[in-house]
Amino acid sequence: LGHSVAGAVSSTWSEGHETAFEAFGVRIGVGTNDPRVWSRLDELVPPHSRPCGLGDVEHHFSVGTDEGTMVTVRYDVRNGVAAQPLDSGSYVASKVDLELALGLLDTHVQSCLGLHAPEHIFIEAGAVARNGRALLLPGKALSGKTTLVAALVRAGCVYYSDQYALLDERGRLHPYARPLSLPAQAQPETNAHGHVRAAISSPDPLPIDAVVVTTYSPEAEWRPRHLSRGEGVTALLSHAVPGQHRTEEAMRAISRALEHEPIMLASPRGEADAVAPSLLAAVERRGSQPRAAHSTDHDALYG
Repeated sequence: LGHSVAGAVSSTWSEGHETAFEAFGVRIGVGTNDPRVWSRLDELVPPHSRPCGLGDVEHHFSVGTDEGTMVTVRYDVRNGVAAQPLDSGSYVASKVDLELALGLLDTHVQSCLGLHAPEHIFIEAGAVARNGRALLLPGKALSGKTTLVAALVRAGCVYYSDQYALLDERGRLHPYARPLSLPAQAQPETNAHGHVRAAISSPDPLPIDAVVVTTYSPEAEWRPRHLSRGEGVTALLSHAVPGQHRTEEAMRAISRALEHEPIMLASPRGEADAVAPSLLAAVERRGSQPRAAHSTDHDALYG
C-alpha cells in the first residue's frame, strides 16, 4: 500500500512539495506544485496533528496549477486506493481561483477526518467549557455558531471549537480548537501567544453539561424550550459527520454524552452577545439542581 500510494501521488505533479500528517488516527497527505498553496498549507493542518510518512497516508489531495493562476484540486487517494488519472470523481475542483481552492481543500480535509477518525465522533457544533463542564452548540455552517462561541468566550468560557465537537466512546468532549473565522474586531480576547483562551493544553476530556440548538435570526427572540432526550439525540445525530456511515458508533457516543442529563434547550436567537449571559445563567442554574429534576422555572430559562 505504501509504495502504490507514494507512486500515485508523486506522479500527479512533476514538480512540487508534499506534506503528510496524522490527526485523530487518520493519515492524510497533501501535494502541490504551486508555491502560493505551499506557503499556506499550515492553515489547513488540523489541530493535534503530527508528521507521518507519505507512504503511510490513507488519503491524499493534490493541488496544482497547470498554467496561469487557476488551481485544480484532486482527492487522488481515498481509503488507500489511488484514483485513475482520468477519474472525474476524484476532482474536487477544476481551474478555480486560489481562495476557493484552499477553502474546498480545507473542507475536504476536515470532512475526511470527521468521517474516518476511529476513536472520535465528529459533531458539527461549537463547543465551550465553563467550570469543568462542556456546552455544545450543534449547527450547520452559517447557522451563527461561531459568533455565539466567540460571545461565550468573551463572557468567560474556554474555547474548545467553533466547527466540530469531538466525542469519544464515553461521550466526553475533546477540543478541536482552530482559529475562529471572525473579523479581527469580533475576535475574543487572546492570550500572550495570540491564541483564543483554548483548552487544548488540558488533557482531560469533559462531560457534556448543556446542548443548545439555536440559529441566528436578526428579529428572533431568545425563548428556549426544553428538549426531550429523544429530541437531543436526534439533534446531535443529525449533525454527526459519520452519522450515516457509522450510525452505531455515533449513537453510542451521543447516548453516553447524554447520560449525565445535560440541560437541552432550543430556540432561535438574536445577537450573540445579548443571548450569551442568559444562556450561561440557565446552564449554571440547571447545574446547581439535582440531575433528576426537570426545571421549567422561567428565571432559569431566561436569566
